[in-house]
Amino acid sequence: MIALLLCALAAVLYLIGVRTYCRRFPARAFSGWRAAAFLAGDAILAAALLPQADAASEASFAAHMFQHVVLWLVAPPLMLLGAPLLVLVGALPTRAARRFTHFADSAAGRVLFSPITAWLAYVFVLWGAHFSPLYEAALEHPAVHAVEHALFLAVAFLFWGTVVQVGYVPRPLGFAARAFMLFFTIPQGAFLGFALGASRDVLYASYLHRWGSAAAALLDQHNGADVMWILGGFILFVAFMCTAGAWASHEHRSAIAAGAILCAFFLPARVHAQQYNGADLYMQHCASCHGAVLEGSRDGPPLLRVDAAEVDFMLRTGRMPAGIPWDQNYRQRPQLTPPQIAAVEDFVMTRSQGAKSLPQAMLPPAGYGLRKGRELFQENCQQCHGAGGQGNGAVGYHNVAPEILDDTPLEIAEAVREGPDVMPRFGPRTIDDEQLGNLIAYIGYLQHARYNPGGMQLKNIGPVAEGFVAWTFGLGLLVLLIRRIGTTD
Repeated sequence: MIALLLCALAAVLYLIGVRTYCRRFPARAFSGWRAAAFLAGDAILAAALLPQADAASEASFAAHMFQHVVLWLVAPPLMLLGAPLLVLVGALPTRAARRFTHFADSAAGRVLFSPITAWLAYVFVLWGAHFSPLYEAALEHPAVHAVEHALFLAVAFLFWGTVVQVGYVPRPLGFAARAFMLFFTIPQGAFLGFALGASRDVLYASYLHRWGSAAAALLDQHNGADVMWILGGFILFVAFMCTAGAWASHEHRSAIAAGAILCAFFLPARVHAQQYNGADLYMQHCASCHGAVLEGSRDGPPLLRVDAAEVDFMLRTGRMPAGIPWDQNYRQRPQLTPPQIAAVEDFVMTRSQGAKSLPQAMLPPAGYGLRKGRELFQENCQQCHGAGGQGNGAVGYHNVAPEILDDTPLEIAEAVREGPDVMPRFGPRTIDDEQLGNLIAYIGYLQHARYNPGGMQLKNIGPVAEGFVAWTFGLGLLVLLIRRIGTTD
């Protein structure tokens, strides 16, 4: 009953948090599907923790494995789709929310929310819980069983938090890393199921006593192994395919946006901007933090001296409007269309005393300037953004200094001239327009010279062997069929 009360309390607190978030940030409407996903996951979690489910898990190993699959692989990702951390930091008082985000950015927070920590904890707890005295102790003592479930949920939320990145996330992770995590997680459940199913001995004495015969207990154990292998593997495979699909969709949207921004770079006229009212868009998306007359507030700096390039960069890279006003914002899908961005820029620049024009670069002819651009990149960019521009340098690892392989020439020029976040500014005296053009040309070379195996590019991962899928599911179904034939009278 305590578990059910906690699930009900979580649902109530979540709905209160959503209401508070929408009241504090009315311009940032909270999607209804997020709330529905969280409540669905919470309801599934409550159903898995019902007394009847616990009784079934104590009587049958297969039922127990089904309960574990729900706790590991079903409820946590659904609840995380509801962006609970965004609701938390958006609903908490500013001081308390800042303490949480500062902890997430600290050394301890980076270790705790690291994908490596999450994956190792997942594997260690998955194997340790089923091949240690903890399993038998959980069957004999309800308190230990509750602690075991709490441990499962904590590790599962930590693991899925690195994969399901909706709303605020302490450690933003690229699609490639998320796909790799799922790719290397699928075999763990398969190996565990194979180890349980291949055993000819009853591994848990409690089930032997409950079933009364070794043959019945062993059959139940093999059924539980099938649940862990087939059902668990299928859920992880679906998650992997959803991640790959979201990745491909992201690349497609990035290509379309890049084309629009390239047109804006070479044709900087404010085409169609007059269709939108910049003042209304600013009041809707920006004024709550930067003030109605650009004077700023405790949640955002003033914009009275901001340059057009900085406004354009923040809006085009999706860093603004910010989901969490006072936290560092990372690149994401733009929330405004290019004409809307132009309208907001026009409104801001009519009141700002900053530079009105966007940066210009003298782009060299195709194939020229690469050597000079490479020297500039190695001298000024490589230490943070990595030798290949993949964001794996010494600063932040994909976070503070992100990957730049999807950036457009205009975004690169704006970043160099304005220095967003912790990046230093490089004015014309440090890098002139000709050098800036060479640097953009070299980054363009890095973007287009990547190995492409065909089909979806998927960020250099390369083709995924169909044999992996065949081994994970085909072999499991084959073993299941063989065992069924062998046990048929």
